[in-house]
Amino acid sequence: MNTNEHLVISAFHKTMLETDSIYQKFQKFSGLSDAEFWSFVAIRLDHCKHQHEICSSMLYLPFVIN
Repeated sequence: MNTNEHLVISAFHKTMLETDSIYQKFQKFSGLSDAEFWSFVAIRLDHCKHQHEICSSMLYLPFVIN
């Protein structure tokens, strides 16, 4: 891996950590459980509309998001 690739990967990793931190802080602020929060995110982004889609895309068991 050359220096430029390493810098790009490092910058990407740093950005991902910052983004994760924002989502985590918002989830805690909202008072939602992890499953509730990510289910709402998936629905809002139009990735999932039904329980079985949420379960399969996020590897949740159906009882977790009932």
